[in-house]
Parts: sequence; structure tokens; C-alpha cells
Amino acid sequence: MEWGPNSVEDTREFIRKAIAFRSENPRTFFELAVTLRDTGQVIGAAGIRIKSTLNLSGDMGYTIHPAYWGKGLATEAAKGLIQFGFETLKMHKIWATCRPANLASARVLQKAGMSQEGHLRHEKKVRGEWVDSLQFSILEHDARP
Repeated sequence: MEWGPNSVEDTREFIRKAIAFRSENPRTFFELAVTLRDTGQVIGAAGIRIKSTLNLSGDMGYTIHPAYWGKGLATEAAKGLIQFGFETLKMHKIWATCRPANLASARVLQKAGMSQEGHLRHEKKVRGEWVDSLQFSILEHDARP
């Protein structure tokens, strides 16, 4: 992850920002809690962000507590973001990135219907070190049944 671990105050600030996004007009950032269906317990977060209203495109991401990895919940969250992006936000293209070594996240993106577009070399600096990313995307017509 390029962020974290977070302090309690970091988390509170993230939640304040996520709530503030709801007031934007037009709204372009959607940061959502990932909860267990049965109990409502928060186990992660997922978000989709419109980066270009002209091109109807943006990115998405998710994080799930490690205790819930391997249960299909990240894939369910990714599929939900994609459906929301295309059906509600009327986006044309959605992309996501993950580290090349994060094979589980790459597999989640593939299971959600995304295709790998490329390997971005030294895409960003994380904790003082340049890191690569794999970029995945899906187009609105790819997501149709």
C-alpha cells in the first residue's frame, strides 16, 4: 500500500474527507465502506473517482482487512464499483493499479473483468522509493453481459 499504517487521527481525517465528498456538485469522488452483509461490520473501504468528466473516465481501488482476504470480498467490492461506475455514473473507462508483486490484487481485478493494459515503471514514489504498478482497465462495453 502506498499509504498507512494509519493513526486514529489519519483515519478520522480520511472519514471527514469522504463525508465532505458527498457535498460536492458535481460529485466526483465516492469513498465507501466495505461491510459484512450479515453484521454490517466495516472490514475495508472501496472508492471510485472520476478523473475526467470530459472523457468519462476514472480510477477505483479497495482495501480489505487481512482477516477477510481470500473470501471473494475484494472481488465483490471491485465488481460493485465497476457496476456503479458504468450504470450510475455513466463512465466509459475505469482503471486500477496494483504493485506487480501483489498477485492477489491483480487476480481480483481480472476476476472483476478488467484487462491488464501495461506495466508502469517507476510510476510513483512510495515511502521514498520508486515503485512500479500494473495498470488494469475495463470499458463500458466490456462490462455488458
